Amino acid sequence: MRNGKLYLYIVVILAVFCGPGNRLIVSAEEISGLESLVLREEYAEGVNCGKKLLNQSFSLNKRRKIYYLTGLSYLKLGSSVKAKRYFKKAITKKADSITLNSIIGIADAYYAEKQYLDAIKRYDYILSKYKNTGHEANVCYKLARSYLRTGGWRDSKKYFRRTEKRYPLSFESGLARDILKENAFYFTVQVGSFGNSLNADKLCRKLKKRKYPVFVDKVINESITFYRVRVGKFNTKKEARLQEQKLKKISLPTRIYP
Repeated sequence: MRNGKLYLYIVVILAVFCGPGNRLIVSAEEISGLESLVLREEYAEGVNCGKKLLNQSFSLNKRRKIYYLTGLSYLKLGSSVKAKRYFKKAITKKADSITLNSIIGIADAYYAEKQYLDAIKRYDYILSKYKNTGHEANVCYKLARSYLRTGGWRDSKKYFRRTEKRYPLSFESGLARDILKENAFYFTVQVGSFGNSLNADKLCRKLKKRKYPVFVDKVINESITFYRVRVGKFNTKKEARLQEQKLKKISLPTRIYP
């Protein structure tokens, strides 16, 4: 009877602290529970759980892991500034997986903010500092993408080729191969994207009459074909912006790529 009351007491306590309104993990698997939230892409819950765990006492390495997972949750939610703050707290002089993943997280946060030069600096550091980690293909590809965004065409091609050749079995290798095949190493101004080629051709003819260097770029995304109407192939973003201003004057929607 006494054991039965004890069991009932434990059940009540767990119900209070682990009910739907309180996703608080109170077992010896606290950090594993946080990892599970992140893996299930429940990032808002991950942030809340991480903050609660940081109010408890843990060893340095466990706290670092919590900081990293909380930062990752913030990054996935689009809060790059907060993400960087937590990633930085997870970094130590120890070159372990937590430090590596946190530096990658900071680089990704800069990329998300379109701070591509800051992202390049960190991706380049990771490739030079860390070897045989399993992250090389992903980091190399992101470095190539960052150079692409800044107009560093030569370096962009270099790292796309490296991604393709050195890591042929990686997912990123296929992406790099497609980009190299497309050979779109220039800035351009997009003025429309259509699912119907006739609409794209109509806009293209209109702009050609005005002497714009217009072209239609056909792309297939998840079995759906798009016809993107673009103007110019420029070596610098400054040139693309000048063209963009002219197109805005004739009331066209514009966006510079990449």
